[in-house]
Amino acid sequence: MSTATLVNSAGLVIDIIGASMIFIYSPKLQHTAFIGERGDYEPTERKNKIAKRGMGLILLGFILQLISNFL
Repeated sequence: MSTATLVNSAGLVIDIIGASMIFIYSPKLQHTAFIGERGDYEPTERKNKIAKRGMGLILLGFILQLISNFL
């Protein structure tokens, strides 16, 4: 295998991991609020941090794929 193929494959794997992290740890609204009621939605800092790391992994994967085109 050539270096370009390995770098491209690594980029794809990193993208898949990052997208999975965003899908699993994205904060979701899990209730419905009616007029006059307070919802019990609390954004979780831990989930937000993991989702941001997932976005960083996707960006890194795309950069690796771009680099592989020039190798």
